[in-house]
Amino acid sequence: AGGPEDGLTVEVCNPRPVGPPTGPRPPGSGLGLLGLSERTALRGGRLTHRDDGDTFVLRGWVPWRT
Repeated sequence: AGGPEDGLTVEVCNPRPVGPPTGPRPPGSGLGLLGLSERTALRGGRLTHRDDGDTFVLRGWVPWRT
């Protein structure tokens, strides 16, 4: 959602996985939120994330540039 005056807001909600992770982790995994936060900040935006019990919520905002 958004526009030139409000900026662009994106929210993604995913169910949390049930149980502990299984199997080996792929190389480079575990840096997703850090990388997204850095890229968002470079554009003058912000990124938040929270755990709402059974749901993981990621919300980002960046200014709308023409």
